[in-house]
Amino acid sequence: TMALEGGDVLKSVVIVHPSHAADQAFCSGLRSSLVSAGFVVVRDESRRVDWDTAVKLAADNAPSASVQALVGNARILAVARVDAQAQLAALREGDAAIAAATTVPATQDDAAQRLLLLFPRMAVDPIPSNMQAHDFVDTHLKAVLVSGLTSAAKVKPENPVKFLAEYLLENNPNKPPVVPPAAAAE
Repeated sequence: TMALEGGDVLKSVVIVHPSHAADQAFCSGLRSSLVSAGFVVVRDESRRVDWDTAVKLAADNAPSASVQALVGNARILAVARVDAQAQLAALREGDAAIAAATTVPATQDDAAQRLLLLFPRMAVDPIPSNMQAHDFVDTHLKAVLVSGLTSAAKVKPENPVKFLAEYLLENNPNKPPVVPPAAAAE
């Protein structure tokens, strides 16, 4: 897609205030506007935001009215795009209804902090471009993958997917450490 070309793809978060979160037409329109602007919606969930979380989500030194606007059942969208923060700002500047109903981080560092707060298991590192992903596969995986496929062709195992998975686990120079189940329980 357009959002995944030409630079680092960065993630950010869009918080739909509780006052608009239940409005399906608004949320659907927002999502369409984001996609039209080249964003990929990574996650989209409804979530209860308490006062303490709202304080962390609001802009630094935000007035209490801004914090209060975030308390309640909000809609949280994790989005990704090249130059995500600038593009979110442009989207909000171009649409007063979106600007009034949403909160977005001011900087990429703020976006990373809010993503970690709202989606602790989500990676916040830039998403590699297609070229970077292909380079990684060519550099780190291709040789071991080709040798594994060649080995599978010679052996003709009953379950080739399992054979290849085990081959890659045993022969991958980048393999993660594997702890046997008995050792993990101790």
